[in-house]
Amino acid sequence: MNFSYLYKPLPLFITLTLGVIVNPATGHHGFSNHFDPNQETSIEGTVTQYEFRNPHVLIHIDVINLQGNTEKWLIESAAVTTFYREGGLSQDSLKPGDLIIVRGHPSRHGAPEMRLNWIRFPNGDEMQRGSPVLEVPFL
Repeated sequence: MNFSYLYKPLPLFITLTLGVIVNPATGHHGFSNHFDPNQETSIEGTVTQYEFRNPHVLIHIDVINLQGNTEKWLIESAAVTTFYREGGLSQDSLKPGDLIIVRGHPSRHGAPEMRLNWIRFPNGDEMQRGSPVLEVPFL
């Protein structure tokens, strides 16, 4: 193999730059490969933990299923920066013990996880999120 291109500054710079840019992106999952955009479900549960942080705001809730057993659900939403820009959630929106109802796209893999589309807060207020699925037309 000929590796002489590695000794030239421009190809080396481009190779290293692409490596730095592309590598972090591979660790982040896409919406459609983790959540099912064709299904929507609604659950009610008690907040056990609320993480207002990037890359996603996370709400952990305990849900009593039809058999009377407790299921631990993870609800994922947009980034903190989205809520700073658009409103809807803040650091103090939820606390452990709050009873909430959420609706969203469930996990494709059967895990008790959901991408948040809508929430009813304990005080009765509601927040609707836009779908993270973007239709991109082919040119």
